[in-house]
Amino acid sequence: MDIQGRKVPSGQGSVCQWQGQMLFVGAGRVWKLASGKNRLEPFEFIEKSLPGRNVQMITRSQLTDHYVWVSSRPPNAGPETGFEVGRLYSTGRYEALSHAVSYPLGVINSVWDENVERESVAWIAGDYGLMRVLLDRPAFSKRKFELYPSQIVTADGKSIPIPDGKELTLKYDDRDFQILFGTDHFSVGNELYYQATLDGEVGHGSPTLTAPVWRSGALNEGHYLLSVEAKDSNGVESKELRLAFTIEPPWYRTLWMEIVWGILAILIVYLFIRWRTWQMTLRQRQLVQTVDLRTRELRLNEIELRKAKDAAELERGRAETANRAKTAFLANMSHELRTPINSILGYAQILLRRREPGDDGGAKLRTILASGEHLLEMINEVLDLSRVESGKVSVELRSLELRKFIAGIVDEFQLRAAHGQLRFIHEIHGELPQWIETDPLRLRQVLYNLLGNAVKFTTQGEIAFRVYVASEQLRFEVKDTGKGIPQADLPSIFKPFYQASNNQLLGQGVGLGLHISKQIVELLGGKISIDSEPGRGSTLSFVIPRRDANPVNPEPASPQIMGYEGPLRKILVVDDEPLNRSMLRELLSTVGFDTVAAESTEQALSLLKDRFDAVISDIRMPGYDGHTFCRRLRSSDETKNLIIIASSGSVFAEDQRLALASGFNDFLPKPVMEEELFEILRRHLRVKWVYAERNKFRERTI
Repeated sequence: MDIQGRKVPSGQGSVCQWQGQMLFVGAGRVWKLASGKNRLEPFEFIEKSLPGRNVQMITRSQLTDHYVWVSSRPPNAGPETGFEVGRLYSTGRYEALSHAVSYPLGVINSVWDENVERESVAWIAGDYGLMRVLLDRPAFSKRKFELYPSQIVTADGKSIPIPDGKELTLKYDDRDFQILFGTDHFSVGNELYYQATLDGEVGHGSPTLTAPVWRSGALNEGHYLLSVEAKDSNGVESKELRLAFTIEPPWYRTLWMEIVWGILAILIVYLFIRWRTWQMTLRQRQLVQTVDLRTRELRLNEIELRKAKDAAELERGRAETANRAKTAFLANMSHELRTPINSILGYAQILLRRREPGDDGGAKLRTILASGEHLLEMINEVLDLSRVESGKVSVELRSLELRKFIAGIVDEFQLRAAHGQLRFIHEIHGELPQWIETDPLRLRQVLYNLLGNAVKFTTQGEIAFRVYVASEQLRFEVKDTGKGIPQADLPSIFKPFYQASNNQLLGQGVGLGLHISKQIVELLGGKISIDSEPGRGSTLSFVIPRRDANPVNPEPASPQIMGYEGPLRKILVVDDEPLNRSMLRELLSTVGFDTVAAESTEQALSLLKDRFDAVISDIRMPGYDGHTFCRRLRSSDETKNLIIIASSGSVFAEDQRLALASGFNDFLPKPVMEEELFEILRRHLRVKWVYAERNKFRERTI
């Protein structure tokens, strides 16, 4: 047989199918046919179980698939050695028959096992005859041969007397020695394998060796026990050799020398203590005088420290009170600001869903949505108290289509400037790159801050927005003809919560815009600067490194959800704000839900006498708040398994954690975005949406 250049002898025992593998015997090894490759590979399972053996035959058992019959012998064995027959199990265990069974047969040709009168029998055929073996009876008894030390020498060749059953005692200089082993082994498997284990101050086991020599290495002093076992190539084991030996310590670590060292150490300590006592006596006299002086000073300092501590405690109390008030203010502002934005974005989404195919108002509605979402991002940034106070503003670089990005900003601020009867100038100096790598959200935030301030503080004249393009950087400049900033305020203009002294619009900002803008520009690797003169306007500019980027294909728009499959689902909306109730109810109705609205938790409890599939409830409400409402529903057997979703403008992590702890299944932040709303309903109600594509309905499961 020839497969991919490998010649495999044909005949009995050269081919065998076992454990899902087609096996071949050739060149003293077992090969397997690689699946789908039309070539042979070594069968490593047999090589691991029978290391170093030349395999002559492998044949499958007729009784079971748990083992195969293998005929093998040690490498380089002469004709007088014969072959060994054994069973190799699928677990890797190998069980050899007595050499007395296989040796008289010469070369093994085949093995056939069967059940004869309820007893397992193996027929082994060779060149010189046929042997019948009863497998349920032991085929032979192996005698363990003797193993003894024949020679012990040190590393420098000095011979050490072999102890006669006694413990061997070695000097410290002789701790590196080696032992040569002898045996009374006269078996057919003439190659021996030695395994030694050393226990004592240093314990380790040596790898299997073929040389009858064990070397200790440089051991420490102490008591050791060496255990050595040998095994021949037929698996016949030796009796265990146990040799106990002791390595004496060096002379400088003997008991007498340790006593001498101890006496010297005590003497040195005694002399040091006497000298130190004399020194301390002199020092004590000086300290007594110093202590009296320092005591008077400490009394005066203690009085001053007590006064300072009382003042610090008072200031800390004031700071904690102010901090709590500021945190409560920001949390309340988050809720109050998100409520009107919820109506703006919600009805914009509803109008987008209802527009006719030929209506040109879609672009305007999408502009409202984009502006509202950006306003929401700005509110999140300002209201994130932990980032503002710790300065942990981060950037995330990704590809940005710069021309489209700047065009969108210019379109928006041209309208805002025209509304204020201002001229808006936009100029590009240099060839603007199509794509750059930056953080679009943060770059937009900086430009909105600078252009927004220019519009806000300019009552007449013009606003100029210029972009200067260089090979290694981009420079953005915003110039206005407003009132300007006094020179005394310029060094502090980028500090948090700082506003210019001539700012008459103190109620229209918190003084964080320029501070956050400076942090963002520096994180982008740039620098921001300001030039202003009272009565003549201001110029703010910043530069960032130019990082050209590869174009990014826009993600295809998700198909619009038009409805869902299955029976009609009924949802209860609970919110004390009429606009929020109306918007959410109308948005759910556009996709086919039967919605009922309640303005309070008391009204919701009365409506829940009917069956509902889910409840979407606000958290901040008069009377029973959302947390109490949810816990009450969970405590009732009729509503304990009802899907309850919290929807709130308080979106801090602590608010979401408290909502889930109260028993809500999920949290829907306000403003409500239809993608997030529909994903939550899909996850909990397990609905199958119906999508619209090219003015036709298309179904898709998400």
